[in-house]
Amino acid sequence: MDIELYIPSDWQTSGRRMAGLWGVGYNTNTNSDDDISAYPIIEFTSEGGTARFRAYNPVGGNNGWIDMGLPAGFTYNSWVKLRMEVLASGEVQYSAGNLQATSTAFSADGTIRLGQVILQGHNTSAGVNYDIYWDNFCAGAVGAAPAASGLTVSVPLGSTPACTAVLTGTGNGTKFVFTGPNGYVYTYVYRDFGSRSVSAVGVKEPGTYTLTVYGPAGDLITQNVNVTGQSCQ
Repeated sequence: MDIELYIPSDWQTSGRRMAGLWGVGYNTNTNSDDDISAYPIIEFTSEGGTARFRAYNPVGGNNGWIDMGLPAGFTYNSWVKLRMEVLASGEVQYSAGNLQATSTAFSADGTIRLGQVILQGHNTSAGVNYDIYWDNFCAGAVGAAPAASGLTVSVPLGSTPACTAVLTGTGNGTKFVFTGPNGYVYTYVYRDFGSRSVSAVGVKEPGTYTLTVYGPAGDLITQNVNVTGQSCQ
């Protein structure tokens, strides 16, 4: 499931937990309180003086939180898409914009799905008031969310007789687009959503290259890799 959360500029320095998307995980196909197995959370906070998104993992350091930071290109007074889904492993994958994190402890309780959602704010001292804006909530089957991982470059430019490099990445989606310097574009489009390994050839210029993976609803996630070496022009 996913939803958009508006992040105003004054949340940057509040020093508090501000708003969170909670899921209610179950280990059966019925929404019985006896079958609740997990409460995954992704939220925005500036506790401790650092504004960031973070995801809940019920074990480990940092009181069970995974600090995710802020998405690439993030600006205040704008919307950020938050997402969580139960993976086949029973763990929960979180995303905030192009950031991703995955839990390591929910599978122990047999979590198989999310059955309810909680949109959370926080009580504050008297006289401290704030608004929370949510929009575009969507829930669907596990596996419909795009994912990208393992983006690599084969060799530094100029280190082989061919000079050029090859980019390789994996992801879940229907459309995979590599982009880079000087208008570089290499695209794969598939009829069905699925997990795939994709490559882009003819990389000639050093710099930052991006793999953008699109889901069936048009939502996307990105991953970057830096290509080094000498230009092959």
